[in-house]
Amino acid sequence: MVDAAANEDQEPQGRDGFLGRRRGLILLALGLSVVALAGGAWLGLAGRDAAATDQAGRPGAKVAADAGHGGAGAAAADEAVSGTLDFKDIVVNVSGSSASGQPTERLMKIRFDMTYADPKKNNSLMEKKKPYLREAILSYLRQLHEADLRGSDGLFLLKAELLKRARAVVGNDAPQEFLIVDLVMQ
Repeated sequence: MVDAAANEDQEPQGRDGFLGRRRGLILLALGLSVVALAGGAWLGLAGRDAAATDQAGRPGAKVAADAGHGGAGAAAADEAVSGTLDFKDIVVNVSGSSASGQPTERLMKIRFDMTYADPKKNNSLMEKKKPYLREAILSYLRQLHEADLRGSDGLFLLKAELLKRARAVVGNDAPQEFLIVDLVMQ
């Protein structure tokens, strides 16, 4: 009899202990989500401040240019400092693996533009180097694995590698950025 009464007394305490831990976990999750939201807001505001700086690192110069000339004036100023080189569709085989782990081959079709600095000075150089740029890009794309292209990190890495190779081919830092117009994996 005494043991049964003792067990009844201990059972509700065990439930209260479980509910207390559960409340603690809920409060912990709530606190972590508040910290994550605050961190995201901070990163968003930091990105907006970084966008307001120009290439020379002067804060507010981009904002002042947009405010003084409107949207069209800022676009015309950007066109004057950079040229674009259009690359037609490039199709390459990309190695991959199936769900069962078997090696597969997939086709990738990509089209992109390359922007370069000082078009008055570099336009003829870029046109002369375009076949060599295309060949260097093709040799890089052929060695890719489909896992290399997953997510935004994959695209960022692809653009960085293309830029590195373009600068090596041209021999200077005139190539500024690769703009991916179309990317299809089949």
